Amino acid sequence: MHTGEKQTLTQIVRAWYKDRNKWTEATWGLEFKSGKGGFPKGMWETYSAFANTNGGIIVIGVNNDGLLEGIGTAEQFRDEFSNILSGGSKCSSVQCGANDIAVVDLDGKEVLAIRVNAAPVSQKPVYLDGAPMKCYIRRGEGDRRCTEAEVGRMLRDRDTVLSDYSADAEIIPNSGPEDLDPQTLLKYRNNLKRNRELHPWADLDDEALLVKLGAYRRDRKTGEKGLTLAGLLMFGRDETIKELHPIFRVDYFEFDGEEKGDSRRRWEDRITPDGTWEPNLYQFFFKVLPRLTADLKRPFQLDDRMMRKDDSTAFEAVREALANAIIHADYREPGGVKIMKSPIGLVLENAGTLLMSEEEVYAGGKSLCRNKNLQKMFKLIGIVEDAGSGVDVLMRGWTENFLCVPKVAEDRNALKVVWRLPYLAMQNKNVMYVQQAFLGHEKYARLSVAEKITLLLMPTNEAVSNQDLRVYMPGVHAVDVRKILAHLRDEGYLRSTGRSSATKYAFTEDLAKQLRKLEALLELQASNVGSNVGSNVGSNVGSVDMVEKLGAELNLPEELLGRIAVYRSKSRNTRAATDKLLLDICSGRRVTLSQLSVLLKREAEPLRRDFVSTLVRHGKLKFTAPQKTDVDQGYTAVLPE
Repeated sequence: MHTGEKQTLTQIVRAWYKDRNKWTEATWGLEFKSGKGGFPKGMWETYSAFANTNGGIIVIGVNNDGLLEGIGTAEQFRDEFSNILSGGSKCSSVQCGANDIAVVDLDGKEVLAIRVNAAPVSQKPVYLDGAPMKCYIRRGEGDRRCTEAEVGRMLRDRDTVLSDYSADAEIIPNSGPEDLDPQTLLKYRNNLKRNRELHPWADLDDEALLVKLGAYRRDRKTGEKGLTLAGLLMFGRDETIKELHPIFRVDYFEFDGEEKGDSRRRWEDRITPDGTWEPNLYQFFFKVLPRLTADLKRPFQLDDRMMRKDDSTAFEAVREALANAIIHADYREPGGVKIMKSPIGLVLENAGTLLMSEEEVYAGGKSLCRNKNLQKMFKLIGIVEDAGSGVDVLMRGWTENFLCVPKVAEDRNALKVVWRLPYLAMQNKNVMYVQQAFLGHEKYARLSVAEKITLLLMPTNEAVSNQDLRVYMPGVHAVDVRKILAHLRDEGYLRSTGRSSATKYAFTEDLAKQLRKLEALLELQASNVGSNVGSNVGSNVGSVDMVEKLGAELNLPEELLGRIAVYRSKSRNTRAATDKLLLDICSGRRVTLSQLSVLLKREAEPLRRDFVSTLVRHGKLKFTAPQKTDVDQGYTAVLPE
């Protein structure tokens, strides 16, 4: 989470200089220039590279190893840089404002700091000396001259943003309707009739329908006729696509999550071109969507009573995410579309880069589509929403159902955009239960979904502003966020400092203390099964190996371990047997609820509610921590006097 007000360039450089790791290792966004012998060589190449990639800071007066040298003519260098940049002949666009150039004093030596902002897509490529091919990108710690293909990609994206250009409208030479799969086209036509019964295109012949969809066209200048890239990829036959557009690729993986460490290592289902189906975009979409939505009831939405509630907005969010990956992919680049599903969530990758900044994507309400014909095809059959509302559907549907926010990231090195749609993450789930226990179940249940999400987004040890939170709450107005924060403060969940737009909010100290304990335990759980907080709220029943390790840790006698094994082997156990085993396990030792959950192979929350709490109430078990809601609460048996 971004916190606090934006730092000045001087503050950033001084903070990085004090942190030697950032100063010497942030090579992706920090470039040193010596300044000895005059204005540095390679200065403008770095400027172009930063502007064409993710932005960065150039510091003149430091050698390549990060050794501070200083420059006695820092102001002269600043004026020279500003004059060349504003002259307009050296660089194709200006990506430095008045606050992006500063003379900074570091340990008594002056350096010149220049912040180069990432250029918007509409201004790329940023090139030098009036030559569009003389442009650079940042790769690792170096500047590399762009290839012709990279320049072409940036020009295509620029045209998409500035005009009605659609990347999928390109005519494929020597192609025609005969290269399409008739069954796919028939399925699309039937889908169109179902979604828009009286639409005039539904009864057109195939060629006329393809023309209307933007799948087949004639170039007015050359007279050339052919399938468009959109038509080929949406309706094409396998062999035709491989012949005419061999870099096209679609893949779906479903992982079982049984491998330790990385759940992606073992997949149990895969959809990929294998000769049993026509791997065009239409068939891929309708083969993958049922897999992605098959078990949406397993992750759940919570209603005001903290009960499970099924809702179609989750389905809509998944549908929109899948369509989004397909219609925004850059099919002129290798990679295509790759969809992955695992027990922890969904990951959707598509080739290309974002046409907007990440902030604009989260804000919603704006649409820039790379493949306008594909977008039109999906919209006609009711798959995607109106322009500008798709991301809103995705974000709202997911946050409402899973109490977590989808994340988008752009990998400019790999040329791909990645959307991550996590199911209710275990850490967030733990945090939610700690907050619920601390605030009280009834009080917590009265919070709205937006208020619960706000509490989950709050960092444990930092104060945040209204603006900080809105980045992660798409579609929620500043006034509404202010009301949410004020209500949470008035109810005693948060504390505030400052006034008006400068107001910042943080957890109350008591709640922050509980959450810090939780974070410490979460770090410990990976190596110490005895502190496995995840089993407090999850579906962790514990393996035999875990029981053995836990038994050794708690120093449980062999006889007791044997009884535990018998108890775990039965599908049903009496209440008396459960109570007896709980008391024997807790006799003479401190045991946490998570440990009891693993040992007895029972869900933690029902175990606490139905058994442990009753034993505490009758004086047979007692708390080991003074505060009942302590996240690390333990239990021990009350010995007879």
